[in-house]
Amino acid sequence: SYAAYLDLEADITEKFNLGLAVRAEDYSDFGDTTSGKLSARYAFSDAVALRGTVSTGFRAPSLQQQFFRSTATNFIGGVPFDIRTFRVNDTAAVALGAEPLKAEESKNLSLGLVLQPIENLYITVDAYQIEIDDRIMLSENLTSTAVRTFLNTTVDPSLGGGRYFTNAIDTKTKGIDLIGTYRWDIGDGRLDLTAGYNYNKTTVERIAPNPARLAAIDPAAVRIGRVEVGRLTVGAPRDKFQLGGNYSLGNWSFGANATRYGEF
Repeated sequence: SYAAYLDLEADITEKFNLGLAVRAEDYSDFGDTTSGKLSARYAFSDAVALRGTVSTGFRAPSLQQQFFRSTATNFIGGVPFDIRTFRVNDTAAVALGAEPLKAEESKNLSLGLVLQPIENLYITVDAYQIEIDDRIMLSENLTSTAVRTFLNTTVDPSLGGGRYFTNAIDTKTKGIDLIGTYRWDIGDGRLDLTAGYNYNKTTVERIAPNPARLAAIDPAAVRIGRVEVGRLTVGAPRDKFQLGGNYSLGNWSFGANATRYGEF
């Protein structure tokens, strides 16, 4: 890959800071892409500042997503199936609708406050939205009779189904970050306390229709369904809370941290 980066930042006034960045990259295996970022920060006073960012981004397909292959026994409804994860360019995967992977592309918005209500106390609150187009994910396990017949005839008579990576879904994530830090001088030592909270929710905005090749083999096939959608929308806890402290005295430092991730 070949890449070029440009990053500019300047204080337009004593209170207003503006940043601009652009990135262009060319990959030999999937093409080229360009992304950019515009950020700004305005300080109303030493205690209150407003910041915001608008940006686009991308993530190239990984080596594993393009070329990983395995066969494993999966239990679906209590019934064992030998499922093969095909490389994207495998002829059987192409027949089931696999296409060359594209880069994931994103649009990102964030708006936040930076606060210092009292000395040594710093608070940041940021709301954000991330839209990802052409998100790369595994298809469902394709195990219908029509698909099994095709795989048993053309690939392996022992296969019970197949799947592959695909750019078949668009998602939107909305969330908020809240972080507070406080520094407390105690005698010859210093205590730093940090608390943080994050909440985010991911929704599916689009699911691509089945490719014509897959529909020709099985018109009723479900390439992206409840299981894979669930991995994105409810596969991880929506909130996280972190509390930590660090006490420094001379050459010694003592720390303690606790994290609550959903119910864990």
